[in-house]
Amino acid sequence: MHSRTTRVLFVLAVVAVAAFVLFELPPRRARERAERDASRLFAFDATAVDGVRVRRGGEEVVFVRREAGWDMLIPVADRAETSAVASLIQALHDAPIERNLGPEDDDERFGLRAPAAVVWVAAGRDTVARLEIGRYTPDRAFVYARRPDGDIVLAPTNLHRVATLAVDEYRSRRVVAFDRATVRSFQLRNPAGTSRWTRFGPTAWLATVAGDTITGDSTAVEAVLRTLRGLRVTRLLAPPDTAGTLDHAEVVVTVDNTPPLPTITVRFRCAPAGSCRARCDGETRVSEIADGIGALMTAGFDDLRDRRLLRFAPERAGRIEISTPDTSAVLVRAGDAWGLPNPALGTLERVRMSDFVHALESLRWSRVIEPASGGANPPRPNLVLVIYARDGSVLDEVRGVVQGDPPVFIGKSRCSGLVTETDVSGLDAVIASLRRLRR
Repeated sequence: MHSRTTRVLFVLAVVAVAAFVLFELPPRRARERAERDASRLFAFDATAVDGVRVRRGGEEVVFVRREAGWDMLIPVADRAETSAVASLIQALHDAPIERNLGPEDDDERFGLRAPAAVVWVAAGRDTVARLEIGRYTPDRAFVYARRPDGDIVLAPTNLHRVATLAVDEYRSRRVVAFDRATVRSFQLRNPAGTSRWTRFGPTAWLATVAGDTITGDSTAVEAVLRTLRGLRVTRLLAPPDTAGTLDHAEVVVTVDNTPPLPTITVRFRCAPAGSCRARCDGETRVSEIADGIGALMTAGFDDLRDRRLLRFAPERAGRIEISTPDTSAVLVRAGDAWGLPNPALGTLERVRMSDFVHALESLRWSRVIEPASGGANPPRPNLVLVIYARDGSVLDEVRGVVQGDPPVFIGKSRCSGLVTETDVSGLDAVIASLRRLRR
């Protein structure tokens, strides 16, 4: 048993700890916070800042916060590079005072007669920070700066760097700014034609052609938006170089966002050598892009539509029939296991069966031979693929023939009604995967 003395000592220790936490710790933390604040250039809430002004010699740069980010008002009206403005605000917010030299009068010595930059930071109607930034110290370890109270201090050099960037470095490096999640529809016009795609659910896209609703390939359609959103500026053209640059745009993308967000139209024109220029309607700036614009230039309607040769959900499949000139097979599903029609032959190896189903899902046609509205059947088929549901209904089937030199597969799909041409390499992968099932 614990002695009475031990219990008394334990109680005294608990009382001492509680007294420290309640009476000693808060004042100590307050003193430490005050010391930290005293060692900082400024104490303000960075999240409340909504305006920044920087004067460098005869040049002035002004930023204002909008709902979508930061805008530059002066010297040009443009979208600002959020990271550049945020870095400037954060540098002022975090900057410590390395040494306070007091109210010195020799402005020439400290580079403050004509400061490298003067920065004002505003929150609402209040100026929460103002700093004059002078030259570097002789060892270039710090910069001289003057606070509003007149004291000259040694401050971090990154203040000088972020306050003296070239104007173009404060301008947004995105060709166009939008959020893919807010896009309702978009239209793409390029040398391959014009197509318009409308979002249907989280990942599905639809187009309407001659009254028919066409499903889009979600990966290919999203790739257009990803390409557009990912474009970055390599050079912003000066006004004398922008006249007429987009008069005859080769590519035009119009993005309809969910209200109240605005519709955005971007125009592109590419030089034969490779560089492209872009401008958003309603903006004055013209961006130069070093790299090609990829899918925006080449994606036609057939590239963006759903080109699956067989349309089925793997979890619904209950029976698969395949017949080619040199092989045939019937696979059936019992529960989650696939096997042959004769149960005595057992089940098929799960991973190999998964590879086979994936190979079927991956089949893509390359071009349309006949549209669904009047497509004739291909020649008598020598290759047939049929996918049944668990209840025996047909999920999809394709029947066709391999012909030509080099050989291609011409087949008609039950779901789409299209007669299409498919590269035989995909079919070769299906057959090779089928043969592995039997090993």
